Amino acid sequence: MCVECQKKPIHALGLCQACYSRKRRKENPEHARELYRRTHANRREAVKIYRKQYHQRNKEAFAANYKAWAEKNADKVKNYRRRYWPQWKKRNLERYRAYQSDYQRIRDSRLKAQTVERIDRFKVYERDEGICGICKSYVDKERFTIDHIFPLSKGGLHTYSNVQIAHSLCNSRKGATI
Repeated sequence: MCVECQKKPIHALGLCQACYSRKRRKENPEHARELYRRTHANRREAVKIYRKQYHQRNKEAFAANYKAWAEKNADKVKNYRRRYWPQWKKRNLERYRAYQSDYQRIRDSRLKAQTVERIDRFKVYERDEGICGICKSYVDKERFTIDHIFPLSKGGLHTYSNVQIAHSLCNSRKGATI
């Protein structure tokens, strides 16, 4: 019997496998840490992939849990957003602009009862091959705007078939004309 847990002994020291391993980890913590790193480093990527897939499968449950937590901890959420939102905005300026643009389009379309697609600015840029839809000259990838061929104010839709890239000056000169 094991001296510590009263189970069947396996080792000559009179300890079972679990107690023997625990004793070795206590006596040599550096070796235990290194062993952990070696065995788990190979699985780190697999675990990451598994967690991502699990999250995708249970997206609604995660969203519901977060919503419930956020309602109970409104002050924590507010402080977190106040602290980290400006940093995120700086790191992801293009995504922020896309979200703002999409939000405005969706809001306007709901008021007008129109359909709206989520437009990826860079997909439109690639589709138009970097050529301004108004003046037909090259547009820099860092400084272009999305122009609605048939303006939203005239009943045009916010869809891929109704948008083109344009210089900001060309777009502002065109205004709400067709």
